[in-house]
Formats: sequence, C-alpha cells, structure tokens
Amino acid sequence: MERQPAFFSCSLALIESHSKIFIFEGVLEGNLTYPPRGKLGFGYDPIFIPSGKKKTLAELKSIEKNNISHRKIAIDKLIRFLLEK
Repeated sequence: MERQPAFFSCSLALIESHSKIFIFEGVLEGNLTYPPRGKLGFGYDPIFIPSGKKKTLAELKSIEKNNISHRKIAIDKLIRFLLEK
C-alpha cells in the first residue's frame, strides 16, 4: 500500500455565547505506506508519511513532528484569532 492519500485533522471550538461559536481546523495531509516504519509516536504514525517528507511520523523527531502537527495548525489559528480580538 503505497501512495494512498490520507490526512489527520483537528477541530477546536471556541464558544463565547450561543450565537458566537468559532471553529479552528488543522489538517496534515500525506500518504499511507506499508510496512510500518519507525518507533516514535503512536497510532497511525508508523504508516503515515506527511506531504513533502520521506519519513513516517514515527520516524520524525518530536520537534519536527510537532511543527507540522494538525493539532498545532488548529491551535495556531485559535491563538491568532485571540490575539487579533
């Protein structure tokens, strides 16, 4: 199984009131690979290669993985929103 498109997504909601709901999404696109590679991470990390990378998430160092994380993307959007208020 090479080059099967896949993605991780994260959605965060900020609810200020019943009428003020803000959603922030982060997506990490990539492809699946088999057999699994790497010992770092968990879940699908050993079979997921992020777009533009040659290593699976389980082969990347934590700092590199965290910099491209779908969670980080969503959190950064939330932080930017809060700073602009």
